[in-house]
Amino acid sequence: MFTDPLFIFSLAGMLGCIYVWIRQNIAKAKFNPLIEENLSSLGTIFFFAMIMSIWLNSGDLGLILFIAVIISFIVFFIGIFYKNEVIKKSTRGTLIPLFIIFVLRSFLYEPYQIPSGSMLPGLKVGDFILVNKYEYGFGFVHEAMWGGSTYLNGKFPSSFNDFLKVIISADGEKIEGQPHANALGNHLGIWDFYYIKKNKSNVLKFYYQHFFEDTSGLRFQNRFDGLWGIEYRDLSSKLNFLIEYINTSNQNRDPPYVNENYYNH
Repeated sequence: MFTDPLFIFSLAGMLGCIYVWIRQNIAKAKFNPLIEENLSSLGTIFFFAMIMSIWLNSGDLGLILFIAVIISFIVFFIGIFYKNEVIKKSTRGTLIPLFIIFVLRSFLYEPYQIPSGSMLPGLKVGDFILVNKYEYGFGFVHEAMWGGSTYLNGKFPSSFNDFLKVIISADGEKIEGQPHANALGNHLGIWDFYYIKKNKSNVLKFYYQHFFEDTSGLRFQNRFDGLWGIEYRDLSSKLNFLIEYINTSNQNRDPPYVNENYYNH
C-alpha cells in the first residue's frame, strides 16, 4: 500500500493542503489564487484518492487512522502554540471523531468483509461483519461462615432474616465491648474485574481482584487494596508472561471501622 503511486500522491497532496491551510491562518501567507480558492475541494479529492488506494490494495485502515490521529494532534498543538483559534476549533472537530473511530476499531470492534463462500448460506461473499476484539466483565465471590454455636460465645443468629443479612454482608447486633457492629458472620470474598484483548497471535489480559472480609471492604472503603495483574499469552509459541502486584496498604486505614487484617489473623 505504501509503495502504491496513488497512495503516495494522495498523501503528499493532503499534507500539502494542510501545510497551505496552516500557513494561511498563522502567517497570512499568499499562494496561487487557484489553490487558495479550491483548497477544500483539493483536500477532498486527495482524501477520496487515498480511500481508493486503500480499498484497491486491501490496506491497513487501522494504521491510516493512527497516522491521521497523530497528524491531527500535531496540527492541533500548532494551533495551541500559535494561539490560533481557527486552527484549534477546526482541528478539534476532526481530531475527536478520528480518535473515537481509531479507539473503537483498534480496541473494541473491527469491520471485516467476507472474502469467500466458505460461510454460505449464513454469510455471503462481500458481506461486512463487526468483530468484537475484546472481552471484559466482572465477577463476585462471597463466602461466609455463620450460624452455629461455640463454647465461648454460645449460639449465633441463624434465622432467615439473618441469612439475608449474611448475603449482603449487613451488620449484626453490636456486641458489648466492641466499638461498632460488625458484619454478621465471618466473610471472605473478592470483586473480580478483567479486560481481555485478543488478536490472531496473542492474548493480553488485565485484571484486578479486590478482596474484602467485611462490609467496609465489600463497599470499597479499603480503596484499591487487592491483586493487580497483567498476563500476556503468545498463541504461536505458547509463551505465557505474568506480572502480579498485591497491595494491602489500606487494610487498617480507618480503625476500628476499616480494620481488616486480611492475612494477619
